[in-house]
Amino acid sequence: MHFGLLFLLLSFSWAVNIEFRFNSPPFSQGLDLPLLQVINESHGENCRIQASFYELTYRPLVLALSNARQKGCDVSVLLEQDNIKTIKDSSGKRDYAPFEALEILMGAGVEVVTDRFLGKGSGKSHNKLVTVSPDFVFSGSVNATSHGLLKSQNHVLMIRDESVFKMVDQELKHLISGGIKGRDKTQKAPEVMPLGTTEVSFCLAPNPVCFFRIKKALYEAEQEILIAMFSLTHPEILKILLMKHRKGLRVEILLDDMAAGAKVSDNGLKIPLREWLKKHHFQFRTDNQSGLMHHKLALIDREVVITGSANWSKSAFQKNDENIWILKSSEVAREFLNAGARELFVAAPNPLPKPEEKRPNDFRILALSVSGSEARLLYQSDNPDLRPKIVLHNQREIFPVSCQDFSDESLCRFNKVPSEYLILLEDEESGFLDLYARTGEDSPLFQLAREMMKPLVIKPYPNPDSCQEQILPGLWQKCSQEILIRIIN
Repeated sequence: MHFGLLFLLLSFSWAVNIEFRFNSPPFSQGLDLPLLQVINESHGENCRIQASFYELTYRPLVLALSNARQKGCDVSVLLEQDNIKTIKDSSGKRDYAPFEALEILMGAGVEVVTDRFLGKGSGKSHNKLVTVSPDFVFSGSVNATSHGLLKSQNHVLMIRDESVFKMVDQELKHLISGGIKGRDKTQKAPEVMPLGTTEVSFCLAPNPVCFFRIKKALYEAEQEILIAMFSLTHPEILKILLMKHRKGLRVEILLDDMAAGAKVSDNGLKIPLREWLKKHHFQFRTDNQSGLMHHKLALIDREVVITGSANWSKSAFQKNDENIWILKSSEVAREFLNAGARELFVAAPNPLPKPEEKRPNDFRILALSVSGSEARLLYQSDNPDLRPKIVLHNQREIFPVSCQDFSDESLCRFNKVPSEYLILLEDEESGFLDLYARTGEDSPLFQLAREMMKPLVIKPYPNPDSCQEQILPGLWQKCSQEILIRIIN
């Protein structure tokens, strides 16, 4: 049976109130149906619908949002300014022209704002995110156009749960109201919460933790990494994938044929991504159908599902408004495959390969001294190839760090030292080693540090007079008005 017909039978797979749907052009239909049904059933003064779209021209959705407002719902929409000011004829019976869709929404009383109106800088408002009270959340890779819904390969994630709804709805409200300036999602740490046996991680980018969590999930892969991504160009992610590939993990990548020509770095040269993948002997293929291969998804060890609106590029993680979901559950991963992800990958029908053999890595941090613009890291390691990398940031930006490595010691200098910061210790082979922070207890950075790595060991610092100079392993070190934190992974 062709998958285009099969998906109608499989895409209603639910696991603890989580549903995935995939389309398969040219037989596409159904990605929008649950969302339209929920919106069309919404009415009354207690009804609230919030949405953020990169593009919104699809007639049924524009009309559904307008009708919901006329039936008493509070409806708010955030759009990408660049896609509104491009006035063109509608692409057919299924779409309005962008400005025409805007006029219809505003004429019905829908609150419509754009990213430029909110002063959000040069990035894109690239979300595909909707919340409908009291418990419905819609996300995924699909833009709200007929091309996205019917002609390009896409998928959607839908969750029905009041706790998840409240978490996402609050963030979306803050985003649409203009409470987040300059595309800064750092008002608090991104959310992680249990949903049944599934750990649900939701994050609005740009926020360093969004990128941190994706890298951490890739670092922790032991058997298999399956990726379907429209744009895959971030150098740090490519470096991790190459490292895992060389270690013997099964790494399979599906790309859009056009996007596979994007240039990436290779030993100081810029070469097309497809050539880089060929050079390093990755298992990959490109899709050259008339529509786009527009997915933004990954499946790790048949247990971790990563989805959302973000391509894996620098722009997505550093400039754009994006939403990123990481769902940890073998049951959800199985439903993800059954709903349509299985059809994307050659390896998916096969059993998982054996886990990689772990290299001995007894790494111990002895001390980290911070004085002015200089940091000295003392450590011991049974792996002579391990050299920790120091990353300094304060959520909004990463600060340049230059280091000299000696035997069991790194001496680093910072070009600039913010008043509060995180120092992240990484290694290309082993992943994340440790995290230190200097921040006040009431600061959002404090909450961010708590979320980034667990468990925590908390003890009072024995000597407040010197606690700004030396950070000892295993302690949260509390000094009068600020806290120096050691978080153990």
